[in-house]
Amino acid sequence: MRVFWIVVRVVFFSFIPAFFILLGGNNDIFNSLISNNILSENFNIERTKSVLLLLSVLISNLTLVLLYEIKNHSHHAMKNKVNLLFADFKAAFLSSLAMEAGDSMHSLKFRVWKEPGYLWKTLEFLKSKVTKREYRKKLIWVHVNGISDAFTPKDLEFEIYPNLQGLVGKCYSEGTILYEEDVSDRNELYGLTQFQISRTRNTKFCICFPIFNAKNKVTAVISLDSFVPIKIPQDSETKLANLIAIFVQELGKYYPKLMR
Repeated sequence: MRVFWIVVRVVFFSFIPAFFILLGGNNDIFNSLISNNILSENFNIERTKSVLLLLSVLISNLTLVLLYEIKNHSHHAMKNKVNLLFADFKAAFLSSLAMEAGDSMHSLKFRVWKEPGYLWKTLEFLKSKVTKREYRKKLIWVHVNGISDAFTPKDLEFEIYPNLQGLVGKCYSEGTILYEEDVSDRNELYGLTQFQISRTRNTKFCICFPIFNAKNKVTAVISLDSFVPIKIPQDSETKLANLIAIFVQELGKYYPKLMR
């Protein structure tokens, strides 16, 4: 059955437009049909040729547009399904954390942080050479559908070299899970600027964990924060670390872009 529909598509979308072009560019076939009394002598050849050429163009172009729209619709449908799976995955992860550290874990907001792309790195390298200063490295917020929560300030970033800023930057540098039950009292210890403090003023609890690639290099940091301080029982720290490790491992399978 599949072969049959492939043949139908080839005939309809390839052979028929080519045949119409052949008819539309040749009078001999119509003259032969008229001489054999298949067509009347009053048959308008030029008009028919124009219609056939138009049909050949329409069939070819409409086919491309139709195939594109079908593919685009399928892509968006699949993307929505993936986003829903990510959202369910995140909700299950938060529920697991809440079972170990209390219902306040449900209020955590997800943020994903990565280094900027190669274009920014190239421009920064050139600037550092021209101005004769140290090359600067930073982490910026990136949106991951189904994982990232909204309302993250897009202008918020954390330097990781030459200065180390924030719990996010420290997590990236040390490559380990870090958390503060009330980070608002420790802003100065993390080297935050007044601008960064103003952007994170409402943040109390924050936990950060790194994402590693196959070469054991940190490629991203995920931070979970809340507007209320959260106390993690000491005997739950190991269990939370194991839950995070499982979450990161599964996230890497379904969203490998984080590990690049």
